[in-house]
Amino acid sequence: MGLCEIKSAAAHKFALTVMAMFLATSCVTADVNPKNQKNTDIPSLVSIVDSPGFEAFKLTLSHIVKERNPSADKLQHFYVARYPENSVITYMFWQEMKLLWIMSPGGLDEESWLGVRYPSGGQLIDLQNGVVSTVDEVGSSSYLVTKNWAAKRLFETLIKGDLISVNQ
Repeated sequence: MGLCEIKSAAAHKFALTVMAMFLATSCVTADVNPKNQKNTDIPSLVSIVDSPGFEAFKLTLSHIVKERNPSADKLQHFYVARYPENSVITYMFWQEMKLLWIMSPGGLDEESWLGVRYPSGGQLIDLQNGVVSTVDEVGSSSYLVTKNWAAKRLFETLIKGDLISVNQ
């Protein structure tokens, strides 16, 4: 059963009419053509797969899987959030290990991605053990984050980001 139950046929017909009018008004008044929608406040985002160092990044991911999950026998899924072109950070989520990186995009060679392979304090978050409900619970911790913060980063990676699969 839904949130409310309409008992009379007249009320049901009225509700459908109001919903149809609302939908029709929204469709007519909304400019749904993406070419006509311009928002200059939103920077265009870069995909990690378009990075000149993408092959070095994939090698780094392969090393991460070997080092952090050596018994992995299935495809491993990494999601990387898209980021503004001049950004120094983005986020990466490793689905199987439930790990979230705050990472800096590297360059052409594998060495430039060492910060991702060997993150320093606070750059790698264990989503199973490092997520708390409130900012007060985070305190001065460098490894705890709030549920809201983690949810936003997961949305950026899983929904809006790019999937990179690594096979051992």
